[in-house]
Amino acid sequence: MYLHEIFLQNTGPISECHVKSSFDETGNPQPIVIVGPNGSGKSIFLSYIVDALTEFARVSFYDYTSNFRTLNQHAIKSGEQFSLSLLRFETTDGELFYCEKMGALDPSNYPLDFKSRFDSVWNCLDGENGKKVSIDKDIANSEMEENVHAFFPARRYENPDWLYNTSLEMGLSSSITRSNRQLDKPLQVETCASENIS
Repeated sequence: MYLHEIFLQNTGPISECHVKSSFDETGNPQPIVIVGPNGSGKSIFLSYIVDALTEFARVSFYDYTSNFRTLNQHAIKSGEQFSLSLLRFETTDGELFYCEKMGALDPSNYPLDFKSRFDSVWNCLDGENGKKVSIDKDIANSEMEENVHAFFPARRYENPDWLYNTSLEMGLSSSITRSNRQLDKPLQVETCASENIS
């Protein structure tokens, strides 16, 4: 599963950020380097990618109930009326989509080709604030079991406001396999040398 497109608008300090991933002739992704001063939105950018993956995990694991990012009106960029986040991933078996909307926005302000790429989650823009994902359950199961790995480097001094802290409380367990449809793992691992000694 590869991230093909991310669009963030009016979230935290980010006015608008639209990144389409590049791939080489063999289909492998080119690196994306995120650079900016403190407080410019680098962690927020990454938090949406992780939140999309955790929302996809919710489809795959029946015991998964935590949120990585909380819905929060204060996350809307100061002076703006809404925030919008759209992500599109591709696998060999299909596409996966994520949408988060806060506040009131006018969907007619976006070009038709843009809306068509996010068609399966575009209706999250109507009505209430919230998140929506579009993912086939079989694809979710396959990707979460075989292809998703996350690494978080050394811990920050404080948790960012978008992090849902109860998602960090679960402990590691090496006795349960992922194939039983239980996540049974924390979302964030700070040290794991002993669990990965082999």
